[in-house]
Amino acid sequence: MFSDKLKRYRRDLGLTQRDLGRKLDLSKATIGQLETGLKEPSRILLEKIYKISGKNMNWWLDKNEQFKFNQTFKYTIYPANKYKAIFPILFSAIFSAVLIFALTDRSNTLEVCIIFIAVLLCLMCTAYYTVLAYYLFKNKIYITIEDKYIEIKKISTTKRVNIANITEIEFTVRSRGSYPMVVIKCDNSTKYYYKDLYFPQSWFAKKDINSMVDNLKKSNENIWVIGRGNM
Repeated sequence: MFSDKLKRYRRDLGLTQRDLGRKLDLSKATIGQLETGLKEPSRILLEKIYKISGKNMNWWLDKNEQFKFNQTFKYTIYPANKYKAIFPILFSAIFSAVLIFALTDRSNTLEVCIIFIAVLLCLMCTAYYTVLAYYLFKNKIYITIEDKYIEIKKISTTKRVNIANITEIEFTVRSRGSYPMVVIKCDNSTKYYYKDLYFPQSWFAKKDINSMVDNLKKSNENIWVIGRGNM
């Protein structure tokens, strides 16, 4: 196990926990937690240990640890289309206008209705998927859960939060009828706000990041999850 290997490596070099901590930019307490298995190493720390020790991953980690510590989950998330309600309204308005026009010209009522409805449906489908494609491209969110960090990226904006520091995930609504913001609260009182994301509140249990990870695997009418896998 990594904890045993770290302790053996330190003792073979005749180092104290404080000495090894200085080499790795860690506190004595952190080294103690790593050696007792109370704390798991991040990928960044492992790479630093490989470099300093001159020993590779196969020496430091057993097969289970290699899988566990190098696991990365990636999610590409597309928020719900906020404009989808526009299309039924638009369809009803145009259809009503066409119907009124057709009824006033009774000579070719059926033919006019069929032609106009066919054209209308083509225009509606084109408009819908054009707007939807633009909206999804503009608002897609990349969520990466890696090495105990959650990283949320939207176009040029990236937030990286240490999962261990997260104390609460909650929702707040800016105004009545608007989409809620996801608020991630951390131990240091820092708050991260993710606007225009719609996550059902039942997906999240406060102080439980695992419920967030599990529920991100699912999809429904409000959020699409495109892909998940180990890197």
